[in-house]
Amino acid sequence: MTLPASESAAIGAHARELLTGGGAAAEQPFLEHYRALLQTDPAVAMAHAAALRALQALPAEAENQSERLHARTNGTNDDGSCAWDNADEAHPDALMRPAASQPGRV
Repeated sequence: MTLPASESAAIGAHARELLTGGGAAAEQPFLEHYRALLQTDPAVAMAHAAALRALQALPAEAENQSERLHARTNGTNDDGSCAWDNADEAHPDALMRPAASQPGRV
């Protein structure tokens, strides 16, 4: 499945926000734990740098705020539920969890 450039840009921007601390207040518990790991585990720091380099390859988000908002909410159903919940593809949130915490993965 190929995503439109606007959706790829939105996913990349959100991932960058999570990894660099520009996310929403609800993401602060993740960020606090993540920052601690960055400081204590060299493997996490190296993976962090590799992830940020990979994210640079994605298109930039639109300058227009309404276009950014549209791309960022495109993955929701009309009722606000996640459009990926009944999809055959892996849920994007699963890509952000360590493999050991994903069902069926070691």
